[in-house]
Amino acid sequence: MKELDKIDFRILKILQQNARIPMTELAEKVGLSSTPVTERVCRLEREHYISGYHAHLNPHLLGKPPLVFVELKLQSKSGNISKISKRSAENSANYGVPSGVGRIRLPD
Repeated sequence: MKELDKIDFRILKILQQNARIPMTELAEKVGLSSTPVTERVCRLEREHYISGYHAHLNPHLLGKPPLVFVELKLQSKSGNISKISKRSAENSANYGVPSGVGRIRLPD
């Protein structure tokens, strides 16, 4: 595995901001021609510095409220433990009831 240089880090930063940037534009931004930039991007992918390119979907337009991860730490003296336990059990995606980590979708 080749050690990353300043140009590699610049390429990674630019791709993080815009993974759909044309190679010619990326090359211009880092001061190289398209061929060496394309070779560098391929190497960064091959060596797993770049693990993939992803689409960020808008959950509201898809009819899904945002997904959040929560961690609950409850004291046994709390009067709400039974209510929280019941609600946690209703959520099939919950991990560790009543105290632990879970994920929930927030309604609007």
